[in-house]
Amino acid sequence: MVILGKGERLKFETDRENYSKEVQEKYDEAQTYHDGKWIMFEPDDFY
Repeated sequence: MVILGKGERLKFETDRENYSKEVQEKYDEAQTYHDGKWIMFEPDDFY
């Protein structure tokens, strides 16, 4: 779980092209709450 507050969201949105498509999609799909976006990443591999 990653929580991005207002300032962190602005930094991400300014620099989003430097993140993978998967991260961009997760960000876009995450619901925005009063205290920021809560983004859940599922592990692909536990090793």
